[in-house]
Amino acid sequence: MLANARSEVLVEHCRKSNAGLYYADRDEFTQALRLLVGDHRLRAMLGRNGREYIRTHYRWDVILAKYEKMFVRLRSGGGGRR
Repeated sequence: MLANARSEVLVEHCRKSNAGLYYADRDEFTQALRLLVGDHRLRAMLGRNGREYIRTHYRWDVILAKYEKMFVRLRSGGGGRR
């Protein structure tokens, strides 16, 4: 992923997943794009990391399990995060 650094959400995903680069201005965008185009090992690593991040956090079974845990906590009066 090549993400705009103005989006805190995208930057956080890049950091957590180790699957993307982010840029703050035109020069950084150009440098990051050149790096990605020129380094096939980096692209492959970022791709592997991204696929693993999605499998770990965003498959439907993972998301549904998170919601079920939240509903159980809410029903038991423990609405806070754990």
